[in-house]
Parts: sequence; C-alpha cells; structure tokens
Amino acid sequence: MCTLSWRHSSSHTLILFNRDESIKRGPEGPLEERHLSSTKIACPTDSNAGGTWIGVNEYGCALALLNHYPDEVTSTSPARSRGQLVLELLDISTPMDLAERIKNIDLDLYAPFRLIALNRNIAQQVVWNRKKLSLNTPLPPLGSSSLDDNRIPQARAERFKVLPATDEAQMEFHRSHLPEKGAWSTCMHRPDARTCSFTRILLKEDTAQIKHISKSPCEAQEGDGKSLTLTLQHNRA
Repeated sequence: MCTLSWRHSSSHTLILFNRDESIKRGPEGPLEERHLSSTKIACPTDSNAGGTWIGVNEYGCALALLNHYPDEVTSTSPARSRGQLVLELLDISTPMDLAERIKNIDLDLYAPFRLIALNRNIAQQVVWNRKKLSLNTPLPPLGSSSLDDNRIPQARAERFKVLPATDEAQMEFHRSHLPEKGAWSTCMHRPDARTCSFTRILLKEDTAQIKHISKSPCEAQEGDGKSLTLTLQHNRA
C-alpha cells in the first residue's frame, strides 16, 4: 500500500514516496545516515522489522520498495522482511546493477515485492511474485494496494498522466485526496490503514538530498521531518 513517483529534469530528479500502512503498525525509526560496507547510505527505518522501504546512497542511486499482491500467488508467512532486502542492496552503484545483484539472493525468503532503483538518468524495476523474478523499465507512478492492486494504482496513474511537468504538481499529487479522501486517493485514508509518512529524494549533479516526514502529506507542515544531504562520489558511477 504505497505510491512512488519520479520526474527527471535537466537539473535534478525528484523522487516522492507515500508509505501506506496499517494503523496497528509501530512508529517509524528516524532518518539516519549509516554505512553499508564502505558505502554511505541514508534511510528511515521500519521499527517492526528493522529494514527500510526507501533510501539513497552516495552514488546517487535510490531504492524504493512496493508490496506486490499477485492474484495467482497464495499469501504465505515470509521468513524475512522485504525491508531487509532493501538494506542489503542499498550500496548498488547504478540502477543497472540491481538485476545482477538480486539474482544471487534467495528470494524464497520474501513475500512478493516490486523493487525500483533510480538515479538521475534511469529507473529499473525487479518484480518477485514467489514464482519468478522479472525485470523491466517502469514509468511513473507506481503504486500498490492490498484492497485492489490493479484498479487503485491504475486510477492514480491516470491522474498522474495529466499533471503539468513540475515539481509542485508532483508534490500536490502526493497530497491529493482525489477522487475523494479514502482508499483510492494518493494520500490514502482508510479505517484500518492510512498514508503514514512521506519521503522526498532530490538527486542533483553532486548531491543527494533526502527528507522524511512521519506524517501524511496532507498533514505535513513546513519544517516537519528531518533532512540529510550526501555528497556524491562519482568514481563508481
């Protein structure tokens, strides 16, 4: 239950992510800078399982995780949180490295997912449905919904297609309650779940800025949340 969008421009790439979760889920851990092997990364933390759903590294590569609800796959209890997989892969240099790295991981440990890697130039997506792993080059936005994983993301995508190509319009999309405040709106509100946080990643030529707010976008105020900036290393890009 989440929505991811991105927009490339000549000066930057803007990545936005609404995290939708059950109201029973615990609070999120704060945005932190850490090291994965020798690579500097920045990400918030899922306090329930210790992983993350989004992050960025010092090579200007971001990863974002969406749950996947394939019709043909019976739900099973995973041995490992999908957020741990993001932390394991968040040191990749470019999105093109994602497919090669993930081939060497035992994916039977994980519930179905979509994992998207992005930098200033490209996006790559790997999809795991518990039967096979597939790779594609996605277009924004991407979404997931435990209520209806086909129609709800598609409805959000249709609204995104008609937006002006501006950062402001993209931000407003993530705050939006169209067609009404509820399960179908990008800023999602249901009796049992809601958009609980919002993350913005801004990739520029020499920096990666990440800001995380543990509130619904419609409730966030100027100054809320925490921001970190990584100076980019270009030797591996």
